[in-house]
Amino acid sequence: MSKYWAYRAAEAAVVATKAQDKFSIGFEVKVQQPFGGSGVGSDESFGLALSKSFYQGDKLQSQVRRAEATAQVSAAQVTATYRTGELMILAARETIKSMDEAILLAKTNAQSSREEIEYLRKQLIIGGSTLESVLSAEARLYEAESKEIGFIAERRKAESTILAISGRYSGAMDFN
Repeated sequence: MSKYWAYRAAEAAVVATKAQDKFSIGFEVKVQQPFGGSGVGSDESFGLALSKSFYQGDKLQSQVRRAEATAQVSAAQVTATYRTGELMILAARETIKSMDEAILLAKTNAQSSREEIEYLRKQLIIGGSTLESVLSAEARLYEAESKEIGFIAERRKAESTILAISGRYSGAMDFN
């Protein structure tokens, strides 16, 4: 939005610069009173003044071209900012899709590890498994759970990116 308003200000500068080429009309009033009781009569006058610079050595045209170029640059910045934001939102949405799939896989792996641990503990009691295999399975469970938490964090970062780019972050976070 700041880029857009900078563009609007540049457009206004073009209009203001072009307006310098117009006539200016003024109303003048003159009152003159003598000092110290002098016998000279007072002098009052009023009138209109009209002014226009007829030649400024192409200074005005140069200023208009510069203001128009600044407006064009601002318009290009608005377009570029919009496109960049659009691409960033698209990338964040793809990240969210990928993280949803990764979270589902991590949950499945964690559940498989839990079932394996339960089975290995039963086998440990009857001597069919070792304590080392139970501990390895628990380490795999913790790793799967850690990955799931990491994927959830990445998904939340992508959601925050979308909110920030679209200008809805403060409303979503209730920063009033």
